[in-house]
Amino acid sequence: MGRRRKKERKQEPRSQEKKRKQRERLPEVERWLARHQRALNISILILLLLIPLALAFTFRAYPSTLPITRQWAENSVEQQIKQNLQRDVERQFPNLQDRDKKREVEQLYEAFIANENNRRQIASNVDKLEREWRSRLQDDTGQTYLLAIDPYQFLRYMENIVEHGHPGEVLRDGEPYDTKMLAPLGKPAAWYFHTWFMAKIHALRLFFNKDATPMSTFFWLPVIFSLLAVIPAFFIGLKKGGSLGAFVAAMLVAVHAGFIGRTSAGFSDTDSFIVLFPLLTAWFFLEAFETPVYNWKRRGIFLLLAGATFGLFSFTWGNWWFFFDLYLIMLFAYIGYAFVRSLVKQQSVARFFMTDEFRWWLVMLIGFIILTGVFVIPVKGFSAFAHAPLYPLGTTENIKAAVNKATVWPNVLTTVAELNEPSISQIVKSIGGRFLFFLALMGMLFSLVSQKRLNKYDWGLLSLGFLVFNYLVSSFGARFSIMKFLFVMALPVGIGMLLLLRDERDIDVRYALFLIVWISASVFTMTKGVRFVLLLLPPFAIAAGIGAGTVFRLVQEWVFSKDEWLQSLLIPVLALLALLFFFATKFGFVSALLFILGISLGLWALWRYVFSDKEFRRYAVLPLLFLLLSLPLVMSFSPIIPAPKDDSRFYASLFAFQQAGHKAPVEQGREMGLNEVPSMTDAWWKSLRKIRDSSQPDAIINSWWDFGHWFKYVADRAVTFDGASQNTPMAHWIGRVLLTDDEREALGILRMLDCGSRLGVDTLSGFLDDDLYRAVMLTKEIILLDPAAARQRLLDEGLTESEADTVLPLTHCTPPEDYFITSGDMVGKATVWGHFGGWDFRKADAYSRFRSLPSEQAIPAMTQRYGITEETAREWYRTMTTQSQKAINTWVSPWPGYPSNWRSCQREGDILSCRLNIRMSSQGARTTVMQGLVANLSAPNESFLVAGVFENNQLVGQAELSPAAFYFIGENASTRVDPTRPDTIPSSFVVDVPNNRVLITDQANAMSMFTRLFFMGGWGTTAFELFSDERTFTGIRILVWKVDWSKLGELGLA
Repeated sequence: MGRRRKKERKQEPRSQEKKRKQRERLPEVERWLARHQRALNISILILLLLIPLALAFTFRAYPSTLPITRQWAENSVEQQIKQNLQRDVERQFPNLQDRDKKREVEQLYEAFIANENNRRQIASNVDKLEREWRSRLQDDTGQTYLLAIDPYQFLRYMENIVEHGHPGEVLRDGEPYDTKMLAPLGKPAAWYFHTWFMAKIHALRLFFNKDATPMSTFFWLPVIFSLLAVIPAFFIGLKKGGSLGAFVAAMLVAVHAGFIGRTSAGFSDTDSFIVLFPLLTAWFFLEAFETPVYNWKRRGIFLLLAGATFGLFSFTWGNWWFFFDLYLIMLFAYIGYAFVRSLVKQQSVARFFMTDEFRWWLVMLIGFIILTGVFVIPVKGFSAFAHAPLYPLGTTENIKAAVNKATVWPNVLTTVAELNEPSISQIVKSIGGRFLFFLALMGMLFSLVSQKRLNKYDWGLLSLGFLVFNYLVSSFGARFSIMKFLFVMALPVGIGMLLLLRDERDIDVRYALFLIVWISASVFTMTKGVRFVLLLLPPFAIAAGIGAGTVFRLVQEWVFSKDEWLQSLLIPVLALLALLFFFATKFGFVSALLFILGISLGLWALWRYVFSDKEFRRYAVLPLLFLLLSLPLVMSFSPIIPAPKDDSRFYASLFAFQQAGHKAPVEQGREMGLNEVPSMTDAWWKSLRKIRDSSQPDAIINSWWDFGHWFKYVADRAVTFDGASQNTPMAHWIGRVLLTDDEREALGILRMLDCGSRLGVDTLSGFLDDDLYRAVMLTKEIILLDPAAARQRLLDEGLTESEADTVLPLTHCTPPEDYFITSGDMVGKATVWGHFGGWDFRKADAYSRFRSLPSEQAIPAMTQRYGITEETAREWYRTMTTQSQKAINTWVSPWPGYPSNWRSCQREGDILSCRLNIRMSSQGARTTVMQGLVANLSAPNESFLVAGVFENNQLVGQAELSPAAFYFIGENASTRVDPTRPDTIPSSFVVDVPNNRVLITDQANAMSMFTRLFFMGGWGTTAFELFSDERTFTGIRILVWKVDWSKLGELGLA
């Protein structure tokens, strides 16, 4: 019998024999899977969690080794070789066209690197350059500097905690005090969770490694908390989106470029908390929210965890109430929805309030508030917690208002880049692009449909969402106002919830409510500043994970519920569509279509007749389908269906989610991590360490505020103001030092700041009936006088002798050592410090005092207070009452800058010829270009500019113009030449005669202290001695000047 069966088996066709063997194996496989199903599921989930954790760590750890320096070195060496080859080609073939020259250079380069000796030399040069550039971004121990500026403030506090047990340098009245801020006053030092936490970690690390430095410990702070943020994102996504939803949510949090850009190793700030703690609180809150009403113990545990997390969150971020309010809104919204649903089902109001469900939700609401208060009140106090629900309703003045009613000082926040207001399209792009944002919006909607079987209402809702959300992410949706955008975004969700009021199916609306409230609030907040992009990341990642997970589940159930012949067709079709989608981005749509159609028949036959067993297909296809749906995380693509050339709104928005293409989050995250390098360099470190080693402990450093935290940490000296105190009067005073052309005024301001910071003006204002404008104007007078004359001027203004003697030490003391820093980065910031330095206090005071008064009252009052004519007062009043805040800001003070750096000139006798080629203006195809300067050194009045008018890149006209002024600088003297031609431009030209070069500036900056100190090496100054001159490897020059206070008497100030 056995031989007969064996013989029959030999006669079976190979395909039939293969099918039989598959059927014989399957039962054993199924038994094994049944025995190990739980372990297998847990293993798969662990793997899916480890992948985003590994990527999150890898991308954020790049700054520790700085692999980008290798790319810099390779590009630099390659560019240098090609430049040499370019010169050779131009010398041998001068008549070749540029295109042919470029091709010849490429061929020579390929031949050059084909030589083994050349390749070895290139590798050696690259290695050498890589080591050199990496060393410029690391200290002597090989530790990479912290990436940004603010982390140095927190690192200093962490070191203080390690050394003193508190974040300050000293204790005053039992409280930690920061003596390095707002010199010479100082201010209370705040406790921060991450500085305290990392101080404990460092103490533990020292137990094992006594040579560990605080910077090396603090360097890894953002990596630790960013990795922790991945975990709650994974489990929230798992709850509603299954394994794929968990994977997608975790991956988006792990590799989001904006998140990596703020949490790479060395960027040791608080940004990781803005993602971590909202995800943790959301995880615990949702777990409590979804717990059945009878399981009070489980719900109480998760509410306790949510409250404790909020307490910790309030310690790390002042706006913790934003999320607390979101959860309150969500709870009230859900209770309201349940109430409406009960009414629709004809349940009486009294009966609803008597149900166990309502009582449990009421207990949860009260419990959530009480438990959160238990942990928040010890940190923030009862008042802050009690007012948390009211913060969004408060009427606060615009933080970016040019002038507010309380002060005449300029508002520095108007120039903070992080508070720039993005457009809707910028919001969509910054969070992940159209494709992923569309997926996240669909994820909200997926949470409103059945998890088992979709009915016609579900399909209708999803179709509506597809159309509406496509329109939102299109260029048409980007034109909406923010409120209209949010309304249209919420519309499908609202319709879905209305449809569910009468639906008898058990469909949970909690996730949809939670996500729409969270996403809407975050998008609205993002319109107030690009820095708030991280607020949107948690709900975006969760919603996108739900969207991807739901698609995976629907496709899986749909495919395996069909007849065998349809099932065998659907899987290959889905796979082919996915392949087509991505191959089309490489070879074009038509080529990809032909390629896919050519192999589709073979794939279908293979699937239909070889892999015909249903169970085998399930185990084989699910991983494949999982991978296919995960591809957008790692694979970018260009638009498959391009946007129409005409203005067809329906077609343009139908597939808008892919018309901008898609750049994979993993690719974006990797690029961001690679390019995260320190802004601190060895040149800055050396300059500041020299100050520390050469100055007295009470020395003060003055400069613009951006790098103040560096100065305090590296130089270990106090600063006038910094990134934690930039919105203070010192912005005007330091800006004025940089902008003024009077060295006496600059020294008078520096002495006042070093003696009493802002106290001189504040104290004087108190003696002048709190008239801040009068105090500022009087201070500007007395700082130009010696102490005796200044005292007399105060007495003449009506102060008593006692009051004058109180003010004078704050403005005319014997100042400590002062170091003034000018650096190349300040050239680009000149419009900012020039704006604040040129602040017109008359206009600011007029706007604050008289804008809201009737014209018949305001105009006479302005003429009397400011000594202006009635015509000028009327013009001021018209401007103040009709212009926007942005226009008012420019009206009060312009934005002077440097259109160009030094330009070299050719000298022939007494004529300097300078080629400029600077675009002045453009209108359509017509462009006006500042072509050059002709400076006549023997007859300066005959100097002029040459401007050319180009149309379609063809010169169609020229004109001779005059600048606002020429400044001819000699060895020891300067000559100013005012315009001699009727046609002028607002810029001024500083002609450095000995060095044959010209500097183009706005008029206000032409002979400013910054121009003279930075561009002209201290020309024409008396009291500024060059202390240090360094240059970073990127070419930025750093000049440190020591103020010689002994020159005060010589200049009539002492």
